[in-house]
Amino acid sequence: MSDPTDNPQDPATPAESPVQRALRLKKAAIDALKSGQLGGLAIDVYEQEADLFFRDLSSEIITDDVFQRLIGFPNVIVTGHQAFFTREAISTISETTIESISDFAAGKPLSNEIRAQPS
Repeated sequence: MSDPTDNPQDPATPAESPVQRALRLKKAAIDALKSGQLGGLAIDVYEQEADLFFRDLSSEIITDDVFQRLIGFPNVIVTGHQAFFTREAISTISETTIESISDFAAGKPLSNEIRAQPS
């Protein structure tokens, strides 16, 4: 689903926030699903997914209209992002965190430190 307005280098392309872009692309996917141009869709990351996954919402009203529209299609699968929950990912995150705390406490340079770039 290529979009001619996706060229950020094009001065004619209006500035768009990541949230606006995500919404535009989801709406384009819905249009393509409705027209049959897109045969199916599987998404494993969804903005604000913490509000939609990992707990029982069966008795609650979900107010995200785009999400509701997407899951209404029989050929769409939307799941919460699972890569974070693997044994390897949790182990690596834990090891990195402990290493960073130990290095910080010992006054050593932090190998995983991320510094903000001056604007």
